[in-house]
Amino acid sequence: MTSLNKAQDKREPMRAVLGRASVEARRLAEDLTALDRTIGRAIQSAGADDLRDLQQADAIRQGLEGLSRFFATLAETTDPAIMCDPAQAIRNVPLRAQAQRLAQTLLQTDTPEDELWDQ
Repeated sequence: MTSLNKAQDKREPMRAVLGRASVEARRLAEDLTALDRTIGRAIQSAGADDLRDLQQADAIRQGLEGLSRFFATLAETTDPAIMCDPAQAIRNVPLRAQAQRLAQTLLQTDTPEDELWDQ
């Protein structure tokens, strides 16, 4: 039995889950901002003129920020009576820590320090 199967099925308001998805996307955008800065410094110190990697990282960051805002607006405008089961929704999320944040649960694992699920 995988750790996902051990997660309890628990329905909760869709707006709460969408809110967590918004926070997760914003967190990833912030992480990518830090990476974007590191790439920029590496390009400058190498004296490289090719900024495509830096521009691509910035485009991904902007996309994540847009996704975060989209989820936040969906959360704000979703009827509080609409329920969902985030434990079921995380089945295809490969990063355990991310799945826990999204489902707001602690998944039981054999090796808690592992970030990836066994696939």
